[in-house]
Amino acid sequence: MPAALPPPVAAPPTPPAGADSAALADRVARLESAASQTDDAAAKALAAAALSVAAEGSAPFDQDLAVFGRLAPGDPDLRALAPLAAMGAPSRAALAASFPDFASAAAAAAHQPPHDADFLAKVIGRLEQVVIIRRVGPGATGVDAVLYKAQGEAASGDLDSAIAALSALPPAAAAPLARWTDAAKRRIEIDQRIAQVRARALAGLSHAGPGSS
Repeated sequence: MPAALPPPVAAPPTPPAGADSAALADRVARLESAASQTDDAAAKALAAAALSVAAEGSAPFDQDLAVFGRLAPGDPDLRALAPLAAMGAPSRAALAASFPDFASAAAAAAHQPPHDADFLAKVIGRLEQVVIIRRVGPGATGVDAVLYKAQGEAASGDLDSAIAALSALPPAAAAPLARWTDAAKRRIEIDQRIAQVRARALAGLSHAGPGSS
């Protein structure tokens, strides 16, 4: 007798029509969404880098800020940066280069005799203002010592420490430095806020990159 044939194997159930296409469409949609998020994050990171470069200079950078604002309208630092960007601030190098002239004016003001000084004291004070010899070494004392320390801090780019040093000046000597101090404070705030903007943009790019969830 011929060998008996094995029983037929049942075919696996056929998935419902359209199930594969629906899963594929969902995957494509998720990939497209991820790609779009990555593109947006990359654009923000590039715009933040361009904004950082523009803000480092002394010129206003409000146009660069507007470009970034269109990509990240909800960034919390943009509103605070708007008036600073319109005005701009001297670069750290420019502030360091201009400090000696301001310091000379401050030293001259420190030699100004008080209003109630006698005639001879006023004459001597005015002569001292004509020829000011400002000590700029470690041996400086009084106002000269303060200015020497602040000048060194400004030259190294540490504007916070320079401003802190200048706080020890008497009012008469501090007055000629007010414009420099205001510009240095603007530079400090610009740099701090730009650093935060760029950090958030880079964090967004990292989260939107491949493998992120």
